[in-house]
Amino acid sequence: MSSRPAYKSFVVGECTDQEAAEKLPQYRHFFEWVMYRRINESNDRSSFYHPGYQKFLYQVRQAIQNSNNIKDISREDEGIVKYYYNRQLIVQMTMHPQPNGNDQHNPFYVSVPLYKAPYYELQTDILQLLPEQSKVNYNIRYMVVIVDTFTRFIWCCPVANLKAIKVQKAFLSALNRPGNSNANYEFLRDKVKRVVVDGGSELKSVFPEAVKLYFPNAEIITSNAKNRTGNRPTGNGPIEAAIRLLRLVMRDYSLGISPNFLGTENNIQHFGLSKMLQTYNETPQISLHEKSPIQVTGDTMAPKNSERHDSMVSTYFLMEKHRREQIGKKRKYQDLSGGNQFTTNRNGSFAYRIYKPPGQFAKQVDIRASLKAYVVDKLNSSKPPYVDLIVYSTGTDTLKRVLWNTLHTRKNACDEWPSLNYARLLENY
Repeated sequence: MSSRPAYKSFVVGECTDQEAAEKLPQYRHFFEWVMYRRINESNDRSSFYHPGYQKFLYQVRQAIQNSNNIKDISREDEGIVKYYYNRQLIVQMTMHPQPNGNDQHNPFYVSVPLYKAPYYELQTDILQLLPEQSKVNYNIRYMVVIVDTFTRFIWCCPVANLKAIKVQKAFLSALNRPGNSNANYEFLRDKVKRVVVDGGSELKSVFPEAVKLYFPNAEIITSNAKNRTGNRPTGNGPIEAAIRLLRLVMRDYSLGISPNFLGTENNIQHFGLSKMLQTYNETPQISLHEKSPIQVTGDTMAPKNSERHDSMVSTYFLMEKHRREQIGKKRKYQDLSGGNQFTTNRNGSFAYRIYKPPGQFAKQVDIRASLKAYVVDKLNSSKPPYVDLIVYSTGTDTLKRVLWNTLHTRKNACDEWPSLNYARLLENY
C-alpha cells in the first residue's frame, strides 16, 4: 500500500526553495498587502475576505501594475506566488481539500504502469453478471476471469456459485477451453512466476493454495482489498481493466446477437462466451501498441531468434520504456505536488493537518483543518489505513491510529499570521 494522505491543502506548481529565496523578497510586499492588509489600507472595499488562488494572483498583478515599480509577474514566476500562498495559515486551514494520488484532473498526475514481462504474472478475479444477464443464462451469476498482464490474453468460465470446489473447477475449465485458451495455458503452465488473487473477492478465501496445482512454479500473491487501502490502487489493474472490457463485449453481444451467451450452439458449450473471448483476444489494444492479445501470445510462443520472438522482445521494450518514462515524470513532478507526501521529519518541508468534519456552515465559514500540524511517528503494518502521528517541530503531542484519508498535506513552516490567537480559539470552540 502507498502510505500517504488522501488530500492536500496547497496549489500545485510552486517554485523551489532556492527560487523563492532569490525572487520572493521583491514581491513579498504585494503578496502581504493583498492577503492581509487590503481591507484596512485600500479604498477598494470589494475585497473583504481572503481570496482563492486565482483571485489572489489577479489582485497581486493589479497591485504590481498600479505601483509601476517592478515588472508584472510572468507565467514562469507564478510558482513564486504559489510558494507564498501555500505557506499562509489562513489558506491551509480554510482551503477546500484537494484529492491526492489518483486525481486525474491534477495537471501533475502521472500514472505509472505495473511492471509487465513475458511469462511473468497472471491475475484472477470474479466477474458478477448483471441480474438481467443471469436471468437469461440459466441463473448463473459469476464468471472466473484470468488475465496475462503482459499479453492481455484472458481466460474465462462461468461458475454457478462461489464454493471452493466449484471455483477451482471453473478456473481449470477456463484454462483448458479448447483452442487458444488451452494452448496458451499449456505453454505458460511451468513458466509463470506470479499469480495474483484479488484480496477483495471471494477467491482469496476459497483457493489461493489450489492455484499451485495449475501453476506449480508460481508465487501466489493475494492483493490488498481496496477497503484496506483507502480505495487506492492495489496492483491488480490489469484484471480490473480486463473485466471492464469483457463487460462491454458482453453488453454488445447481448444487444446485437443474443443475450443467452452461455447456451450450447453448433455442439459448442458456452457458444456466445467463446465468441466473446475470441473477439476480445483478437482486438488490437493501445497498451499492446496496436497488437491484439492473440498476436502477442503467439509472439511469446515463437522460438528464439525468430522474427516473431523479436517482435515480442520489441513489445516488451516499448512497454518498459513507457513505464520508465512515466516513473521519470512522476519523480520530476514530486516536488511540484508535495514530494512523496510521506514524512517523519519534524523539521522537514511539509507536514499534515487533520481534516475537521463540517459543522453548521460547511460550505461557508467552517475551518477545514486542524491548527496543529503532524508528521508520522509510527506506521501500523497490521492496519495499513492507520498511522500514529507526532506534532510537527517541537512538542510531545501524539495521536494514535489516525486514518490516512483524514490527513491533508501542507507545506513547511508558515509565515507569521496576524490572528493566530483567533485560530487557536476557533480550533477549541
